[in-house]
Amino acid sequence: MKVSGLILAGGRASRMGGGDKCLITIGGRTILAHLVERLVPQVETLAISANGDPARFEAFGLPVLPDAGSGGAAPARCEGPLAGIVAGLAWAEACGQDALLAVSGDTPFIPRTLAKSLAAAMSTAPARCAVARFGGEPYPLAALWATSLRSDVEKRFRAGERAVRIVQQSLGAAHADFEGAYDPFLGANTPADVEALKTLWENGAVRD
Repeated sequence: MKVSGLILAGGRASRMGGGDKCLITIGGRTILAHLVERLVPQVETLAISANGDPARFEAFGLPVLPDAGSGGAAPARCEGPLAGIVAGLAWAEACGQDALLAVSGDTPFIPRTLAKSLAAAMSTAPARCAVARFGGEPYPLAALWATSLRSDVEKRFRAGERAVRIVQQSLGAAHADFEGAYDPFLGANTPADVEALKTLWENGAVRD
């Protein structure tokens, strides 16, 4: 399976005082840098999903995909991560890929086997979408989507659906369970989360 990766960096970080959560520093590196390092070996192509000025991500040398229909501008109303997934599926399809691995841009310590495990779950089910799960809790923004879903997902988005979880459920998504001493999908949603991520790094728990 040929897989493209997409880092969903469009969150507005309202609980963090605004700004790009993916540019928060953990262990001397941005969350985005941690994600890129973990994703590059798992995918054939990688992009960032974000609106606004793409120059802020220039140092990473990755394509920056604006949300579906935004034209790259920061929309007046946040359409949520599904807009980024729609754009990402179109990009991955154009790249000739079989699937899109989409991950939240505030989760620096995703598993290094994420793409492989999700692909196995999708194949076993069988299904065209697979979602990561830890401790019985699904993480809709850590998922593998077959590019053959592009038209279907886009239609749902155009019809007004914005909940990624609802779309995945309607598609009969498979799940891949992950285990370990820490939640690899912990995101920097609050200042307390950022401190927890820093502690994981300082304790060496995530330096695998």
